[in-house]
Formats: sequence, C-alpha cells, structure tokens
Amino acid sequence: MFESQLDFEQQKVVPAILKLLQSSAETDKDFAARLCLPVSQGGLGLAMPSVVWAPAYLGAARQLIELKVERPEALIQDALPCIPALAATPKDWPTSYGDVRKLSLESTQKKLVRLLQDNISSQLTVSVDSPNVIRSLLAADPAAMGRNPCDEGAAPMLRNHVGLPAFETGHDVCPLCLARSVNHRSVPCSAEHSLTCPFLREGLGSERHDQIRDTLAKLLRGHPWRVRVEHWLGRGSEWTVDRTKRVKARADLLLTRPGHTEPVVLDVVVSNHASASMRSKKEQYANWNVRVIPVVVRQSGGVGAVHGRGWTDEMRDVLGLDAETVGQIADAVMMACMRQQVHVFHAFMRQADAAHRQAEANGLNH
Repeated sequence: MFESQLDFEQQKVVPAILKLLQSSAETDKDFAARLCLPVSQGGLGLAMPSVVWAPAYLGAARQLIELKVERPEALIQDALPCIPALAATPKDWPTSYGDVRKLSLESTQKKLVRLLQDNISSQLTVSVDSPNVIRSLLAADPAAMGRNPCDEGAAPMLRNHVGLPAFETGHDVCPLCLARSVNHRSVPCSAEHSLTCPFLREGLGSERHDQIRDTLAKLLRGHPWRVRVEHWLGRGSEWTVDRTKRVKARADLLLTRPGHTEPVVLDVVVSNHASASMRSKKEQYANWNVRVIPVVVRQSGGVGAVHGRGWTDEMRDVLGLDAETVGQIADAVMMACMRQQVHVFHAFMRQADAAHRQAEANGLNH
C-alpha cells in the first residue's frame, strides 16, 4: 500500500506540481518530502502521500482502539516504518503496537505529521525569504499563475522557495559574453548570470534598482522621516566632513527628521555578495556625517545579511520602525525585485537566443 503511494507521488503528484510551477528541473526523491513542510520551513504545506500515509493509518488505528475495534497488530507494525527516508525516525515516533495504543486521542494524525515535518526540516538547510509573500501566492488560483501581469513574479518566487532554479536559461555558456566580450569569454550560463550579465542591453538592471528604490520611498513616506529621492551629496553639503575633497555621491534615499542631526542614507544594490556590497556602499559615503544603511537585496529578492544581520535589522534600530512594518517593507521589496527580475530574464533570453542564432549562422559553435 505504502509503495503504491510513493509511486503515485513520484509519477503523478510531483510532475503536476512542477507543471504548476512552470519548471522542467530534475528533482530527487527528497523533493516530495520538502513540499509537505510548512511555508515557514521552506515547503508549501502540501499533504504529500509519503508523509501523511503512516500518520493517517496510525491515527485511525488509535481512534478505532478507543471504539474497541482493533486492526491486526501485524498490519500496524508494518505501517510504523512507512515514512520518507529524509524523515529518518523521529525521537517520539511509535515503534510498537503498544506505543500506538498510548498515543493521544487528540489530533493524533496532526501530531504525527508534525513529528515527521520537524525531522525533515532538521535535515535541510533552508533560508526562507518573506514567508507571508509565499502564503499569499499559495492562496491565489494556481491555474492563473503567470497569466496575470501583477503575478508575473509568482512562479519564480515559488520555485526559488522550494529549492528549484528560479530561472532556467537552456544555454550551457552565455551567448552574450561569447559574442560581445573582447576575448569571447565562455561564462557558465547560470540563473544568476542571466540576471547580471554585463552585456545585457536595455538598461533593465537600472529599472530593477529604481523599482526597489521607489517601493522603499513610497512605504517610508508614511512615517515621521522626510524622504528625498536621488539626493546628491557634495562638497557643499551641510554634512560634509572634508570640503577639500572633490567627491560626490547620489543617495538613493536621504531621510531626515526634526531633532536628528545625522541623516540616514538608504542605498540599494541587488547582489548575492552581501558583505562586499555593504562595505562598498559605506565607503562611498565616508566623507559625509550620515548613517548609511546598504539595502542589499539578493537575486531572490531576499534580504542580504552578514552574520544574520541585514538592512531590515538596521531599519528597526535606526529608523525606529516596528517589526511588523519592517516585515511588510521586506515583502514589498521582494515582490518589486522579483517582478523586475522576470523582465530582466526575458530580455536576457531574447538577446541570448538572438546571439546564439547569429553565431550558428556564422558557422560558430556555442
């Protein structure tokens, strides 16, 4: 019985979910177990057969025992080890018919499922970005995913959430780097490279940056801080340290507040290299008495952090915003970033495919 559930899961359920997520990526057997995890643990909260079968069978057996109707002990004993390999055997998992008889009658199946979920989660190293965004996407109509322009970032965000590539290029090496670089470099065409390729035209990287900046400005204007967008700092600025230096910087957002002598600069950068990006941004404003908060946004839309601390933590400490407000800002930034990432990726694919066709026409192999 359990083996047939596993076959059904791998041959029917997982392919159906991959189709909804618009992914052609290969998955291992552990992928199904991950899907059963709550959103906060990196899953989708789905009742996957391999995870719920044993808890359902054992939970029903416990209820029947209370009604003086007992299933054969051999069948119950056979059901006990029918759990996903990734779950191992949880510490409090029943190992005998006697253990099943001792299970609590209240929410038996739910508690057994939770034991498996916690063990599965402990085997995975998962960083969850903006779980509230993922929950809102799961509440939408899955059949409409990708048809509504407002939800164009939904599929990539869900793919990234469950450990699948957010974007799939279909090229082994980048056709743009091969065609447009001076020495025709062969650069692996990873999902990250497709979003950051230096030879991508149309200025979409700037649009992504500006969309995040404008999202922050809109949300912060409802608070006591005065928000100025694209504000230049130069030798004549009131916060300049050394007026002999011919340096200037353009702050994405400059925040000032009556009674606060030190303004706050928010500067946006989309990068997976949080430490280097933070250091670079702070060095950029070294000649001004300003508090710099580098808003490092990862390619996934998540908060770039060093030693577990990112720009959301600084917003709470420096701007005095509460955790709920900062969480809403982080969610909005993630949505803004991923929607723009979709545009960047589509532009990359158009240009990469065109470069690939041109190379083939010229008799070159990519």
